Amino acid sequence: MNIYTVTYLHRNYGSALQAFALQTILKEMGVTPVVIQKIPTKKHSIFYQWLLKIWYILLPQKDYSLAKRIQLAIEDRKSRIKYKKIDSFILDRIQTLNIIDEKEFLRTVDGNDIFLAGSDQIWGTADKKLSSWYTFQWLEDSHIRYSYAASIGQSVLTDNQIENYVKGLALFKTISLREKQAVELLTPLFKDSIRQDLDPTLLCDGAFWKSIASPRLVREPYIFVYRLRPNEDVIDISRKLAKEKGFKIVYVGLYSSSEEDVECVYDAGVEDFLSYILYAEAVVTNSFHGTVFSILMEKPFLSVKIDTTGSRVESLLELLGLKSQHISTIASNYSLNIDYSKVNSILRTEREKSINYLRSVCCCEKEQ
Repeated sequence: MNIYTVTYLHRNYGSALQAFALQTILKEMGVTPVVIQKIPTKKHSIFYQWLLKIWYILLPQKDYSLAKRIQLAIEDRKSRIKYKKIDSFILDRIQTLNIIDEKEFLRTVDGNDIFLAGSDQIWGTADKKLSSWYTFQWLEDSHIRYSYAASIGQSVLTDNQIENYVKGLALFKTISLREKQAVELLTPLFKDSIRQDLDPTLLCDGAFWKSIASPRLVREPYIFVYRLRPNEDVIDISRKLAKEKGFKIVYVGLYSSSEEDVECVYDAGVEDFLSYILYAEAVVTNSFHGTVFSILMEKPFLSVKIDTTGSRVESLLELLGLKSQHISTIASNYSLNIDYSKVNSILRTEREKSINYLRSVCCCEKEQ
């Protein structure tokens, strides 16, 4: 039986690792998981592609000033080796299928094959319609569809958004969400078909992730910093921590620092990213998956709050009893002493629940 998954599969560590983790677990259950990707039929000219890039740079965005967007475009060129390494990881470890014509593809689908939406923020929406691709609105009504740890990235829903969710998700047998906040928002709309599950990366334990990490890349003790949003508090906090402990700072992420005390790495592949966390003395991050892998590797860590993606980190840390590691600024009180025996106990219980759910999805057959 095939399980066709739609998810974000971009050139970043979290995207690649969550897709890889979900496929790994599904394969262990004896099914054939495939990430399906929609390929546009129309190819745009080089001129049009450049216009899109310029438009993206000039488009106002929360947290990103024009100067930051220009800096990001310049630094993007430095990351070409990293992107190639991530592409290689996806090619080697994740089974994908490119789809140009949905109707042509559906002719090849067996009646008992299953469609799975998730994980990541695939159902994020403003007041525009949900993506028909990520909500399977292009399927026939008879096709079996579930989600796994999907994220909506919303804390409040407008009437228009509610209408879009009701229409877009009506045919799902079960709606599995990643964040507690999303569960609270959608439960009144779908009642018994809603559940909360772990991000796919948390379905595999630390030993699994250590087995695919690169060998140690930095000889001396270091603080690892992974930043995805332009929040200077991340650098300030890591610098304060490094001074207290006498360690160097190794930085991976967007918006590099030009300071002499920060070693910037532009070419880290997926396995390298795991290695930098595994061998760090401590981690400072404002990334959801930076937080996830710090926990899985049982590292002392601080997760810096940001408005745009804070709910997903907050939900995870609340679940694991780690809210104390979610801090706002350099002035925040913090401790790096974490009792991972309690954290791992909670993780084992939640992991079992989520794996049992996926097992039930794999055993599902179309009702006769």
